[in-house]
Amino acid sequence: MKSEWLAPLVFACACAEASSSSGAGTDANNSQRFDAGTQQDAGPRDAAVLGPDAAMADTLSETTTQTMTYGDSIACSNTSTGNTYDNTWYRAFQLSDYPEVTGGFHISTISIGVQEASAAGTITVNVDSYGGALDGSTIVPGSVLGTGTVQPGNTSGQTGETVTANVSADIPAGGKFVVEIVAPDIHSTGYFYIGATASVEQHPGYFASSKCGITTETTTAAGGIGHLIIAVVGTH
Repeated sequence: MKSEWLAPLVFACACAEASSSSGAGTDANNSQRFDAGTQQDAGPRDAAVLGPDAAMADTLSETTTQTMTYGDSIACSNTSTGNTYDNTWYRAFQLSDYPEVTGGFHISTISIGVQEASAAGTITVNVDSYGGALDGSTIVPGSVLGTGTVQPGNTSGQTGETVTANVSADIPAGGKFVVEIVAPDIHSTGYFYIGATASVEQHPGYFASSKCGITTETTTAAGGIGHLIIAVVGTH
């Protein structure tokens, strides 16, 4: 069952949410990564060869686990049907948070948690440049570096599912970037609720929806809900 966060009445829609657990929060010192495969270092490596073509597989994540907490999602939705309007979610990354990435990083896929979906249609996934600071109350992505799409299937239960979008983008050494998940207005046909977790996040995620009047990207923590499950898979 989707819990809901009422938007201003003028918008006749709602944002789904649930209260975060007491353990949820932002911990700038709690860096977490998940390896796409075994990765062992024989010793110090020459930084000059650690560019996007070095083929060391890695997965960058900003939550300590990828385990979904049902009801912790946020989306602008119709209060009567639960169907969703336009929604965009964001996560900003900086390579300096991942000490194993000493050069550039080539992004190949983006992994996205799904709490619930039905007739979700096409979800667009962008990797954007970013030159600002992390951890602010809002975020303004730069130009699009790479884009892809995914069509989530209908979910079958409350355990959560994962979808993957192929997105190719190169991030320079020490660079920052934003992953942007864009869901269309499907309130007449279905719904899409991104997956979230109550586990600790390293940097905040953000949310916006024109239909709910949230035109400035706002942290999900401001809504008192969970932390977006978005992971970046690539090589360095």
